[in-house]
Amino acid sequence: MAQPQDLNRLVGASALFSVSAESFPAPGYQWRFNGANLVNSGRISGANGTRLTLSPLVMADSGSYDVVVMNAYSAVTSVVATLGVYSPVGISVQPQTTTASVGSNAVFIVIPSGADR
Repeated sequence: MAQPQDLNRLVGASALFSVSAESFPAPGYQWRFNGANLVNSGRISGANGTRLTLSPLVMADSGSYDVVVMNAYSAVTSVVATLGVYSPVGISVQPQTTTASVGSNAVFIVIPSGADR
């Protein structure tokens, strides 16, 4: 079984988790968030499939995701994949205009602020 992977995304972006499994009879899937079953909604699709999509992301989407893969005979739970959702940072120091000679390097400095998680 191919396992879901950890992701880090900005607020408003999309996150896609995927899993693959083979069995006979064909498997069913149930994605979970922090241990609770997910259902399809306006921002969540694929809660019962191989690909779970969340879009647009909100801070509350940060957490642990896994999927239970089941058939008529058994069930197995994937590893936990962590989704980190971050707000965009601001810039407290903007880059300044600079002049550089041909063949030399130009250096720009940017200092971020307000990195919230």
